[in-house]
Amino acid sequence: MGRPAIVGVPVGRREAIVAALLLVGLLIAGSVGAVIATRTLESSLTGEAQLAQADLEHGLKQLEDGYQREDVAQVRAAATSFARSESRLRALGQRVRPLDAARGSAVPAPVRDRVRSLEAVIDMGQHLDRAGIAATRALLVSGMVGGAPPSVPDLTGQLAAVRDELGQAERAASAIDLGVLPGSQRASLGKALLELRTAVDGLNALWPSLSAVFDLLGLNGPRTYLIEQVNPAELRAGGGFIGTVSLVHAERGHVTLAKSLPVEAFDYCDADGCVHPRPRPWQPGYVAPPAELAGPPLPIYSQLTAWSLEDSGFAPDFATNAATAEVFARRLLGVPIDGVIAVDYYAVAPLLELTGPIALPKYNLTLTADNFVDTVVGLDLARDYAHKDVISAAAAKIVSGLSHISPANVPKLLRTVQDMVRGRHLQVHFDAPGVQHEALRLAATDTLNPLQATDFLLETEDNYGGSKSNYFLRRTYQLDLSRSGPLLHHQLTIDLHDGAPADKQYIGPHYFAYVRITVPANATNVRVSSAPSKEYDRIEAPGRRTQVAPPGAQVAGGWIFVLVGPGLSGDYQVMFTWDTRWTAGPDDTATFYWQKQPGTVHDPVQVRWASPDGPRRASTELSEDRIVTLRPDGLTVRPAPAPAV
Repeated sequence: MGRPAIVGVPVGRREAIVAALLLVGLLIAGSVGAVIATRTLESSLTGEAQLAQADLEHGLKQLEDGYQREDVAQVRAAATSFARSESRLRALGQRVRPLDAARGSAVPAPVRDRVRSLEAVIDMGQHLDRAGIAATRALLVSGMVGGAPPSVPDLTGQLAAVRDELGQAERAASAIDLGVLPGSQRASLGKALLELRTAVDGLNALWPSLSAVFDLLGLNGPRTYLIEQVNPAELRAGGGFIGTVSLVHAERGHVTLAKSLPVEAFDYCDADGCVHPRPRPWQPGYVAPPAELAGPPLPIYSQLTAWSLEDSGFAPDFATNAATAEVFARRLLGVPIDGVIAVDYYAVAPLLELTGPIALPKYNLTLTADNFVDTVVGLDLARDYAHKDVISAAAAKIVSGLSHISPANVPKLLRTVQDMVRGRHLQVHFDAPGVQHEALRLAATDTLNPLQATDFLLETEDNYGGSKSNYFLRRTYQLDLSRSGPLLHHQLTIDLHDGAPADKQYIGPHYFAYVRITVPANATNVRVSSAPSKEYDRIEAPGRRTQVAPPGAQVAGGWIFVLVGPGLSGDYQVMFTWDTRWTAGPDDTATFYWQKQPGTVHDPVQVRWASPDGPRRASTELSEDRIVTLRPDGLTVRPAPAPAV
């Protein structure tokens, strides 16, 4: 039985330079056959070139099979094939060397270019062979084949050799002139060179995080991760209601799906089918919920009687939410947890642009990047309990599709993951500090105010009314900034419109949400209010507060109750005002960091600045964190940079 593919990592392509790909998910690819069989060799040399090509391709296949079957003999045979290919190329180079005379100034330029390119191809092929030899050694010392315990220092050294040889292969490739080739061969060699460049760039980018990758993939010991599938249609500060979870196990570089199940199958909850009803204070397993969620002004049917994993995403920072979820997961699932990953529907949809449509005949569905969110949320809104099975079936096919992604799409996959992280549709927290630190290289932050800005804002909404209103909710922001002496005055106005259908009671034509801001601890004059309305009650503070803001921050907010129905507009306006110290540089320029809530998409934003030179305004949207820059004569809003590592 073949080994399962590493989750989310393309494997199985014969053309791949398999080294780190098979070991640690480094996305390395290159059509080696196209590189060597350029057909630019004289006919007397073509046979030797083809033999070298065959040995290299055979070595790649042996290395892949050895990994899949955990067959030490195949891995060692791959090393022999690579060495034989390298030897043939070395001999080929010796035969080509006399052609150096063709580089004389009297020789036509096309001939000189042809000889130079020929030598570069041979040189590149030898470095690729040496990379393959180093890859076999790395696989043997990794403990992934043969049952030997991993040797991380030796593995690091062999992967360094892979990296070095691939780098030298790329440098050799720079001397190849594609213009001397026939058109039919130019395209294949050009593709191979592009894939080699992608491999080198990807390996170099990941190299500083290699030790964290080893830990993440269980090369320093077994690791188990909790994957939360959050539903942003029922929004929470942490991204959404947690409806299903998966356990992923990593050991010796092998990542497997241990189980996937709905929360009612193990969590404390009140829904139909819950195996563990929420315990009472005197019962085992009871954990007190935040007071904000356990009393007035929430209606009695929305108040939580006990804390649980499904409702754990209440904190403004993912590290706190993940720690809470881990407590419940360890207790209820009986397994160690080494980290938490949260992913919402908006993170999954872009992956279908890479895999193509996913057909699910059992459910009479074909999922695409364009219809995934609407289809899955639509099933949930219709109270079709098969929607969780659809998610599981789609996930399996998506992982399978990604495991066969073409090398040309690898850069797009990496960009997609980075986009998901920047939009906070993919969140990660790892218990190992080194791994979490390295996650910052992808801008994956689990803390509040990761940029450690002096002035910052995070606005969040928690829909604890049990509705799916956020799928129908439209919000716009207006941030007004003005300076008064040493203070910067902020006024944030949020206009909400709930467009949920009034005749679908099971969807919940209401939005019971805890709306709050998290701002600097030294902010003053913090006030919360709502626009007067004949339809809706004013925003109301919780009867009691137990939430502790992260260090350096304070929280202010209240509950809003927006109903949908005849004579009701569904419109509600919330306002927050506060002051911070004006902190500017020598040029009297100040910056303001706006952190985005997970689970939201691209809400429109208007920023207005009462600058000394007159009013300024800027329009943007909150699809990712933003930096607002205030100058005496202007205003700019731009995407926030990744935190420094």
